Amino acid sequence: MAESDPLPSSMVDQLVEGFGDEVILALTTFLVLCATVIALHVCSRFRRRDIHPDHIAQVNEAREQLGIPVDADQIHRHADDNDPCPICLGQPQFVVMTNCGHVFCGLCILEYYGRAANLLRAILCPVCRQSVSILLPDFTEADRAHDEREREDILGRINDYNRRFSGVPRTAWEYIADAPALLSYLWHQLWTGHYLLLMFRVRVLLSIVVMLVYLLSPLDIIPEAVFGLFGLLDDLVLVVFVIMYLTVLTRVFVVARARGGVEE
Repeated sequence: MAESDPLPSSMVDQLVEGFGDEVILALTTFLVLCATVIALHVCSRFRRRDIHPDHIAQVNEAREQLGIPVDADQIHRHADDNDPCPICLGQPQFVVMTNCGHVFCGLCILEYYGRAANLLRAILCPVCRQSVSILLPDFTEADRAHDEREREDILGRINDYNRRFSGVPRTAWEYIADAPALLSYLWHQLWTGHYLLLMFRVRVLLSIVVMLVYLLSPLDIIPEAVFGLFGLLDDLVLVVFVIMYLTVLTRVFVVARARGGVEE
């Protein structure tokens, strides 16, 4: 009985038979980066739920204006909410997410802004004290079924805030810190939201498809077969570029909507 031909050494050395090592490494890099972005988003939202001590007085003023009593009974009564608004301690209504990833009632965060000492500056998040450079409306179906006049008033005030403060200069680190919340907002709106136009969704999906095609393609600017792990550098740069492009694109779209350049 004739012996079977030995497998080529290139196939023997493959991590997964039938797939080049560069494909496996590229996919692993992509998944690790996705997991990192998700982890950063989760940490930013859940590392704190309570109001920062520096903002308790301002939040209490907003609560008083909203007619919300602040006592132990109320805190206990709303303790079972999955993701309560940190200001009113109830289930968020007219949901708004900040660029730091915290979720508030639209009216609560706007009233908190109204209590600010300087209305000409962006507020600091009452939970984590990060500068709130943009408010991301994420109204639920229940919010949309609510009184139209109140809904439009809140959305108009959100748009006014974004017109005022979304264009302020930010550091490179602030762009990176905003990425988890903006990507989370983009992903949710991409499939279930009401705020993204069809062509915007096509641009986002096309960017993701181009990135995946390049990661899976054997034709690289810095080929892994020649440079080994160093060859993943171009893949890593591309993924980071696409992530930052999508976050900036999301911010630009929200700002354009606030300025009336995008139809609802």
